[in-house]
Amino acid sequence: MAHSGILVLSLPILVVLLGSLLSHAEGADTAKTNSPPRLPIAVEGIIYCRSCKLPGYDKSIDASPLPGAVAKLQCNGSAPGVTVKGTTDKNGYFLIQTNKVTNYGAHKCQVFLESSPLSYCNVPVYPTGKGSGAPLKFERNIKVGSGQQALYTAGAFAFAPAKGSSCPRTP
Repeated sequence: MAHSGILVLSLPILVVLLGSLLSHAEGADTAKTNSPPRLPIAVEGIIYCRSCKLPGYDKSIDASPLPGAVAKLQCNGSAPGVTVKGTTDKNGYFLIQTNKVTNYGAHKCQVFLESSPLSYCNVPVYPTGKGSGAPLKFERNIKVGSGQQALYTAGAFAFAPAKGSSCPRTP
């Protein structure tokens, strides 16, 4: 109610307004302190050669780990986009680490098959063919030196021989 240019509020309305303002301010402060830290990312995965019986062949998935294959991390949410490549070890495992992307931007990234070291096993078949990427899935934060990284997995990838081609008996 207005009286001589002064706004007069009843006590219950004033209590509700003050309570609302205080809880909003507390919520903003709480949100700020509960936000996860901004960490650089690392992405892991494994690349296989399907149908070829190379060292480490796994009958249950009809595939062998593919050493020397290249995976590419592509993040398109920032200008310019970020591209980082990683090469598999003898077990087909790759780990790509970058400080150019943090856990806050990882949802804008995918991993793609880039290349196979084998001419007879170089057709991308999983994820579904050339140009298909795999999204990142958060695993956990890991300690790296004196800092931390957010570790993501891109899962498994596979190359296969071209249609009509076969694997050599002994690579």
